[in-house]
Amino acid sequence: MRLGTVRIRGTAPRLAGLAADSQHVIDINEAGQDLGLVYGDSPRTLKGLLELGDYGQQFVADLQEKVGNRGDLASAPWAFDLSEVRFEAPVPRPGKVILIGGNRKVSGQPLDPGIQDEWPRAQYFEKAPTSIIGHDATVDAWQVFRPVQIEGEVALIFGRRAKHVAAADAMNYIAGAALLNDMSAGRFGLQDGVVLMINRGPGKEPEEMITRNMSRAKIPDGYCPMGPWMVPLGDLDVPFDQIEATTIVGPNVVQKGVIADYGFTAEQCIEEVTKWVTFEPGDVLSLGCFANLPDFPLRLVDAAAEGRRKLVVTSPQLGELVTHVNLVD
Repeated sequence: MRLGTVRIRGTAPRLAGLAADSQHVIDINEAGQDLGLVYGDSPRTLKGLLELGDYGQQFVADLQEKVGNRGDLASAPWAFDLSEVRFEAPVPRPGKVILIGGNRKVSGQPLDPGIQDEWPRAQYFEKAPTSIIGHDATVDAWQVFRPVQIEGEVALIFGRRAKHVAAADAMNYIAGAALLNDMSAGRFGLQDGVVLMINRGPGKEPEEMITRNMSRAKIPDGYCPMGPWMVPLGDLDVPFDQIEATTIVGPNVVQKGVIADYGFTAEQCIEEVTKWVTFEPGDVLSLGCFANLPDFPLRLVDAAAEGRRKLVVTSPQLGELVTHVNLVD
């Protein structure tokens, strides 16, 4: 069952699942109680469900079976039509959101090869939890942000605490996958690229250090849409490395690829990042963008331009993530 967080008829966010008919959204807590699966409250958030580990997985499996056996969902008090639902991100406020950068099969070169302990390796950066929004949400773009750049990605949501994870065991820590849109305020990214002169001591020439701090460009509120659902890895109908994703800006397909196109596998990325970062249930690791089509290089696609303000990241396996851009003068 696809899992996520929704608001139903304007109510507070709640843990929900997509029924097998793909037309009804199930309130997990209410359905669990009504169908006799729990005594008291079942988990009310996806993070809370993931923290239950194997029990949470069994609970969802049992719930899915009972919902399927019920038949007529239209009369169920805990089943709602998709038209009644507004999506939050699957985990609305993850503890951490880390993205792999430059994950294409093109080798970058280190600035100082002499100090590299391991190369090549996955590079990564962080987004603010407040940048996370859900499917079909609207995000503001100020003129000073432009060009607004987007990169459609496949993100992993951790189901277990992960630290020092070996690549061979990496996917056992992942609860599921979701679509993610890595949006950037392109002008900030260029403004914050600077050359620093570092004092190396008496009698030595200063070191010229080229740096590009991407934080200001990457973390504006709303600049990390995610969803609409988390798809459990066990529910995928293709091998994980064959998940497809296409990014559309207005009428134009600007990026397209499959997981196998990445330069570093998901397992390699998990191993690299968990050397130094501990992931908790509900935390997010996004695997990087796919290649831009030749007619739409990244720096020339402005998602805030007239006719380009509807953004779609779509996948046959993971669904469709839509974001609307509101231009602010």
